[in-house]
Amino acid sequence: MKFFKPYLHLTLAMVTLCIISVSAQPVVFMQFRNVPQEHVDEFLFRETTYWSQVAKKAIEDGKMVNWSLWQRIGGWDLPDGHNFVFVNTFESPAAIDNINEI
Repeated sequence: MKFFKPYLHLTLAMVTLCIISVSAQPVVFMQFRNVPQEHVDEFLFRETTYWSQVAKKAIEDGKMVNWSLWQRIGGWDLPDGHNFVFVNTFESPAAIDNINEI
C-alpha cells in the first residue's frame, strides 16, 4: 500500500482529466433517410436551399457545431436501404436535447 500512496494524487488527477476530456467531446447525431429516386432532385433542392440555411443559423448561434448531408451512390440494397444521411455535430449530449429549438 505504501508503494501506491505517492501515486494516488497522480492517479486521481489522470482519471479526472480523462473524464473531463471525454465529456468535452463533440457528439455526432446521424439521421438516415430513404428518398425514392423520383423525389431525389426535390429533396436535394429543399435540403440544400432551405434547411441548410436553418443549420447555418444554428451553427452561427452556437446551437450546433456542424451540419452535412451525404448521398449514397451505388452499393447493395440501394432500393430498400437509406440513400441519404444527415450528420449533425453538437457540442455535447445536452445540446442534442435542444435540437427542437433549432
